Amino acid sequence: MKYKKFAMGLLLLAGSQLAQAEQIGSVDTVFKWLGPDHKIVV
Repeated sequence: MKYKKFAMGLLLLAGSQLAQAEQIGSVDTVFKWLGPDHKIVV
């Protein structure tokens, strides 16, 4: 029983490594003349 849970955990971990995130866009929330501004990335 322990080995089944362990094997399932390894399969889920391996499957999550195949998923990749894609950046859709970003929104600036504060405008600054100098330095970085605040961004929300989706």
